[in-house]
Amino acid sequence: MRGVSAPAGTAPVANRDAVSISAVAAHAGVSIAIVSRVVNGVSNKASAATTARVQASIASLGYRPTGAGRALRSGQSRLVAVLAANMANPTMPAFAAAAEVALRCAGFVMVLCDIHDKPELQDEYRLEMRSQ
Repeated sequence: MRGVSAPAGTAPVANRDAVSISAVAAHAGVSIAIVSRVVNGVSNKASAATTARVQASIASLGYRPTGAGRALRSGQSRLVAVLAANMANPTMPAFAAAAEVALRCAGFVMVLCDIHDKPELQDEYRLEMRSQ
């Protein structure tokens, strides 16, 4: 959101839509397929010079692959939903904070959902997360 700063001690979240894989390809003068191969570590399909040019374009433009694209290709996401029965429970904030740190260290992103002790909300969240 505009005008909203990141909390103290945290880095702001970059706008991942700002730079597309096609922009990197155009900048490097290669095809989207070559950029994809370099990003995914399949560099034996591109010369060392081409790989270096693509990597330089990625760095210059600040490109970051989207999790959604990777999830489509792999059939898995790095997103974990934690369904808290009730965040008003005094133990839940500490549990949620510890779970978030552990998941982040393992390369996952946590989404915290408070179901307010309502089983129907649990079912809704589970269905929604499965559709992601």
